[in-house]
Amino acid sequence: PLAFSEVVVEGATKDQLYSAALAWFGDTFGRAKTVLDVQDKQRGRLVARPSFAYVPKTLVGSARTKGTVKYTVTVEVKDGRYRYTIDGFTHEGTPGQGAPSSFGIITTEATCPYSVEGSTSAGKQETWEHLKSLVKTQADALTASLKKRMSNATKAADDW
Repeated sequence: PLAFSEVVVEGATKDQLYSAALAWFGDTFGRAKTVLDVQDKQRGRLVARPSFAYVPKTLVGSARTKGTVKYTVTVEVKDGRYRYTIDGFTHEGTPGQGAPSSFGIITTEATCPYSVEGSTSAGKQETWEHLKSLVKTQADALTASLKKRMSNATKAADDW
């Protein structure tokens, strides 16, 4: 499976990093309590399962491929460092005329490892590459915003 993970050293306490990560989840995905599946301050662990809409590049025969990409974002904190993991990217097509054309778990494979109903070989590969590109773009954007928020973890909430 395609995954993005890194341990980042940051000069802040576990509590400061946890608070910064919690605020990041809220700012990034909306109300933190509604998006977070795991919110464990004692263990320093936050887990969310967001998603984004997928619209194929080509419109011909794409109604069943259009859908959602779901994934998991985990942030774990300890004194002086945190680890993020963004993984579990899974494409689910939308039911239309017939069964949805779902690509399932997005992997590191260069060519699509799945047989996808209703897709030509070239169309399947183009969609696979497009999905992987969007996943990387999403992960890069999340990573950049998380790192920015976490680098400010030592600033007091009322520091204006």
